[in-house]
Amino acid sequence: MQNKLANLSRSTYREMPCHTTFRRCTRLAVLILLIVTWKPLPTAFAATNSNTLPAIQSCRELTAAAGNLYRLRSELEVRSQQQDALAEFCLSFMPDPRNAHAAFYWLQLSATHGLPDAQLLMGTSYETGMWTDVDPQQALAWFIQAAQQNFGPAQFELGAIYYEGRLGLKPDHQEALFWTTLAYHSQIPEAQELRAALERTLVPQEREIVQQRVQSWYRVVAGR
Repeated sequence: MQNKLANLSRSTYREMPCHTTFRRCTRLAVLILLIVTWKPLPTAFAATNSNTLPAIQSCRELTAAAGNLYRLRSELEVRSQQQDALAEFCLSFMPDPRNAHAAFYWLQLSATHGLPDAQLLMGTSYETGMWTDVDPQQALAWFIQAAQQNFGPAQFELGAIYYEGRLGLKPDHQEALFWTTLAYHSQIPEAQELRAALERTLVPQEREIVQQRVQSWYRVVAGR
């Protein structure tokens, strides 16, 4: 366990300050809480706040309404048989003494079934090596899948990735501005500051190209 924490420190917090990627640090805190301490579901959710992922809030509400965690687990497992991605996501936050790898299994299943919150956490897992081996390509693929669902937190994550040059990528401020602008329009508070900083690094022609891409993006989204 100490090795996991050491690897997390070396591969994550050394790479970038938390103030530029606040939401990523929040997600990592949730992952560490679940993996290292294995606290029960209500305790884990209580440690998060209203700015966490929407699916976490949904799981919190399910937990509050259920009262009995054993009954809730059974109900979620039944729902998971119908490929209910939210049920699978909630199960990933419920420690299973029968299977030490259950959390990652349920998270991966939820991501595969299309829940962007789970896809975002899968990207975080592959980037940091929590639950699985570090794999930058897998991490980037999961982040992109979530962002392409017009999921603001993932769009902000991609903006930070391209801004900082993470996952083996070279910094690309035009690409970073594109994703950060989408996150800004998705009401991600942290995106405003990063967007302004990125705009200052680009010439007007480059900003115009990004704006055209953003407009094209929303035309595609509107046509879905």
